[in-house]
Amino acid sequence: MPALTEWLRLMLGEIARKRDELERARAEEQQRELENATEDRDAAQTRNDQSTPQRELAQQEEAAGAEQALAARAQR
Repeated sequence: MPALTEWLRLMLGEIARKRDELERARAEEQQRELENATEDRDAAQTRNDQSTPQRELAQQEEAAGAEQALAARAQR
């Protein structure tokens, strides 16, 4: 019976090792997902920050074009 006990102890140790590896892998995957979500959010914010001046310029150009059109109509 001592051989069976030793075998059982080894098997239980192997099961515990595999469980620990799986838990670590899951924790690492969750951390990567969190980091990716943070990077995606930061990238989106950067794009929004950069596009705001461009959007404002386009709106100003649009308004200037509308004013020119009104001025041209008034001269007719």
